[in-house]
Amino acid sequence: MTGHPDRTRSVMLFVVYAVMLLYPAFMFIQREVRSQYLAVLLLMAIYGFVTKKIRPSHYALHRSDYLVLFSFALIAIIAWVSYAHFGFQDYAKQRVEKYTWFLLSIPVYYLFLYTKPRLEIIWLGVVIGCFVAFGRALLEEFSLVDPIAWKEVKDRAHGSMHPIRFGDLSLLMGCIALNGAINLPKLKPLIRLIGIVGFFSGLGASILSGSRGGWIALPVLLGVILWFKLRQEKSRKGFVIFSAIFLGLVSFVMSSDVVQQRMYDAMQEVKLYVEENQKWSPVGERIEMYKTALNAFIVHPVFGVGVGGYHPYSIEYSREYNKLNKRKLPRGVTRWKNPHNEFLLHAATRGIVGLSALIFMMAIISLRGLLGGNVSVKEASRFSSVNLILLGVGFSIFGLTIALFEHKDFLLFFLIYVMVSLASLKDPTGEQ
Repeated sequence: MTGHPDRTRSVMLFVVYAVMLLYPAFMFIQREVRSQYLAVLLLMAIYGFVTKKIRPSHYALHRSDYLVLFSFALIAIIAWVSYAHFGFQDYAKQRVEKYTWFLLSIPVYYLFLYTKPRLEIIWLGVVIGCFVAFGRALLEEFSLVDPIAWKEVKDRAHGSMHPIRFGDLSLLMGCIALNGAINLPKLKPLIRLIGIVGFFSGLGASILSGSRGGWIALPVLLGVILWFKLRQEKSRKGFVIFSAIFLGLVSFVMSSDVVQQRMYDAMQEVKLYVEENQKWSPVGERIEMYKTALNAFIVHPVFGVGVGGYHPYSIEYSREYNKLNKRKLPRGVTRWKNPHNEFLLHAATRGIVGLSALIFMMAIISLRGLLGGNVSVKEASRFSSVNLILLGVGFSIFGLTIALFEHKDFLLFFLIYVMVSLASLKDPTGEQ
């Protein structure tokens, strides 16, 4: 090995490509293997550090890169401090382990810096994932396959995960596919077309999942992609025409009966909650969970009730509410172990300290993408810059209706694609 310094990098690069192609292809149809993908990347990174193939001192990072890495470490450290401060409670153990992956993913960033994987391969993996998601959704729509998970869900595509996660992730992957089709410079026209089809496949899978909370992000994510491209486009008139046609197609797809019905149901549930105080609908349950988490934050504003502490608190809160009001809160308030909102979960369980760290992380990831897009003249770098904004903004919006990092599906996707996008903005010489 010592006589062939490039052989080690080649082996590590092969492993990186294997993970980045297999992970998006199987994430929607394979339930048992999830965190193992990130674990393999971590092991490769550790090997690189031990053999001194990876040396952080060789990389001149942008200040905002350090801030992103710091924000990841901060999320993990705050979770562990909370865990220790509240007495290492058993109900918190599983959750604090998940947040530890934020810290463990930092060596993976250096692995990506060292191996320098081609962005076209990373993008291809995402496009394949979009096709797999849509194929799985269609098979479920026509009842041609047996459920992998959540067998009680009959009318919403979900593959190996909850329909909300299935829909949000397939939508975001579709947007990344579109971003690559527009911004990667070395793609042939047919390959770009395949990427656009990948976008509509991801969107179609999301529609069939019925995950209406994630659809809110679609116009924002599309706006980010098209705005960046329009700023760089020399023939702006042609691109404006293309954008108008493209957005028309998206509007047509989003006007499907599935979307219309799901949005109508949501509006009716909000109306019943406001006018009749009807709490026993999905929307009503969510609002009551939000109120419970907000109450925990108000009562314990600095450090919250501790990692994993939302569920015990919700049980006690529900018990007191029932006594005072002589009527019960919806079962969902005490059934679920999180309030279905990442920001309120952080506020309730880690107080203003944890909430500030979460907002800082999402903001600095989006800002790093914005800075990269502003200074970069390379389309490949612009692809990575836009990806960071899509991840920061998309996950922030998704986090309004689901506790993101309580679930490995969201957690792994976020960590892996933030790190590979961040690393691809730099090369070992420190040039943008």
